[in-house]
Amino acid sequence: MSDGKPDFLTLFREAVFQAGGVTLDKLTLDTPIADLALDSIAVMESIAIVEDRLGIRIADEDLARLNSLRDLETLINKASSNAV
Repeated sequence: MSDGKPDFLTLFREAVFQAGGVTLDKLTLDTPIADLALDSIAVMESIAIVEDRLGIRIADEDLARLNSLRDLETLINKASSNAV
């Protein structure tokens, strides 16, 4: 994200910390959601923080199919382009 917004991984790390006080150091786009050591509520709260920060909404049915952070980034980019 070159428009002054933090990159996706930084934004997600900040959201996870805000939602649950957890610091995730070694994230890549290929990190599986299941490997984040977060319960499903913390994951959803983190995603909601990202959505609020970016002013977007991702459909629940799309979120239910997430496997990796790359999947989430793709959904965010799609929602961001639809919001313009």
